[in-house]
Amino acid sequence: MNEELTKKAIIEALIFSARSGIEPSRIASIIGMKLNQVMLLLEELEGEYQGHDHGVMIKSVNGRLRFYTKASIQSYVSQISVRPLVSITDTQMEVFGDCGCEGTANKK
Repeated sequence: MNEELTKKAIIEALIFSARSGIEPSRIASIIGMKLNQVMLLLEELEGEYQGHDHGVMIKSVNGRLRFYTKASIQSYVSQISVRPLVSITDTQMEVFGDCGCEGTANKK
């Protein structure tokens, strides 16, 4: 395995492992590469994951890279994976209610 493939594998693992995403600059810092080199390898990885052989894709949201399920297979994934409901405190609900939104907001 050559050095380039090893770096790509490390980048892939970092993106996979970062629960809330990871910035390309952080990847560069961790693996000791220049940002432009990381960006080139990211382009290659993104291209590989765009193919039909993968059910996930790499996407950047607010500058953080994460793996996301492709929309074309989401119906399959949703059968085993349900997004958890986030509970909010009474104080947070009051703030939400004070925002001037239409309708009522009730905590269940």
